[in-house]
Amino acid sequence: MKKGRLTAFLVAELRPPGVACVYAVVAPSSARALELLRSSMPGAAEIMVVGGFSRDTVRRLHLKPGEVRRV
Repeated sequence: MKKGRLTAFLVAELRPPGVACVYAVVAPSSARALELLRSSMPGAAEIMVVGGFSRDTVRRLHLKPGEVRRV
């Protein structure tokens, strides 16, 4: 990954019983994406990176750097 490049990570929050909410998080790394989600959702249960969006999808959804959006 190039320095300063942002990626839209898909992060799942697992809630009991077996329910998952998925969020798009625009960040420079997966670790930073997890930090951003944890800071925006203090009571979040288990969270993990499960995928990502293409650049086209990021543009079409108008995602901004540092944004956390439920998808």
